[in-house]
Amino acid sequence: MRTKPALLTATLAAVLTVAGLGTAASADTSGAKADADCANMKDIPSANGRQHYVQWNIPTTGYCLDATGTIKPPNGSTTVKFRHLQKWLPPHPCSNPYLTGQTCITQFEQWWDDNQHPYSLQLSRTIELARGLGMAFTNRTTVPVPSNADARYYWHY
Repeated sequence: MRTKPALLTATLAAVLTVAGLGTAASADTSGAKADADCANMKDIPSANGRQHYVQWNIPTTGYCLDATGTIKPPNGSTTVKFRHLQKWLPPHPCSNPYLTGQTCITQFEQWWDDNQHPYSLQLSRTIELARGLGMAFTNRTTVPVPSNADARYYWHY
């Protein structure tokens, strides 16, 4: 299974939006990759301008990505420090209360930043991405506010 760069770019854009930084912000980022338990981290080199802290091909084993860096908002305000930790599970059967018989990958992610507050955890969630359907097949968020959501309808533009 191959991921689409637009999907992963949308993920970063959504996180930047949640952080209140907007999608036009620039980032200086370094990343590392490890096994699913986040052990044995190894630096990830830049990938010809693509986000280098994402896995562009979905492997058959779980893995961990840990990105840290700074984001400079386009309005010239204070540079924000961040960390984005992701643990990914390999493809597996999945279902939710509305849709069954799917194949998903699961992402556990945490986002820390110091955007107008002391550096702290801002987002912690586990989501499933369903093959051919996309993000948020299931969403279990614990930070900032505990919530659960399950996809029911998908459409194409």
